[in-house]
Amino acid sequence: MPDTIEFTEPQLPMTRSNLSDGFRSRLATFKEGEDSAQGILPFTLENSTTDGDWVGVRSLESFFHLGDPRRRSFTELEKWFEEYMFEEKVKGRGLIIRGWAPQISILSHSATGGFLTHCGWNSTLEGVSSEKPMITWPMFAEKFYNEKLLAEVLKIGVRVGVEMSVTWAEKQKVEAWVEKKKIKKAVEMVMDEGDEGEERRRKAKGLGESAKKAVKQGGSSYLNTTWLIQHVMQLQVSHP
Repeated sequence: MPDTIEFTEPQLPMTRSNLSDGFRSRLATFKEGEDSAQGILPFTLENSTTDGDWVGVRSLESFFHLGDPRRRSFTELEKWFEEYMFEEKVKGRGLIIRGWAPQISILSHSATGGFLTHCGWNSTLEGVSSEKPMITWPMFAEKFYNEKLLAEVLKIGVRVGVEMSVTWAEKQKVEAWVEKKKIKKAVEMVMDEGDEGEERRRKAKGLGESAKKAVKQGGSSYLNTTWLIQHVMQLQVSHP
């Protein structure tokens, strides 16, 4: 039986009606390119449940201009680190990496017990492939869909409690979406050594093993990529 997934209206991605004219124009360009293509190559996996059931998951493509607002948010974060003396407070227990972090290497390390993710599709797959249970903190676009997959279908995620999707511009105005006690509870659940925590880790390990098999020779992702390459090569021969 298919899983029953429910969303509240505030969790749904923004609609075309509340997009700027510039953003709508960009989406129209993407759609034109999509309609002229022979197919779409989603970054995903098949045969990826611990019980052997097939999961057909496709990410919904979303495009955002990240320019100045993102740089501004990093500047504000650095200011908070300094005012709160965060680096001194976590010395010996935590590490701040400035700039782009080697996320896959960190997730794959045996000392990493869980992954707090905003549920972007790349990070979702990286967390799954690294066999890690996850704390889900979606904000916009398709990320609430991915949260449902992790928390309710695959059952390897714990919701931190975000209930409303926002646009990138709105996100810059928000100081706090989740109470500290809810974050604390989600972390405790993911790191729990009881039956529930162990079962979540068991499922995460099984999914990670399936993901690794999918990209090895003979695996579903390996074969699909091979077929794609062969198809493109045949097109080049037919239409030089």
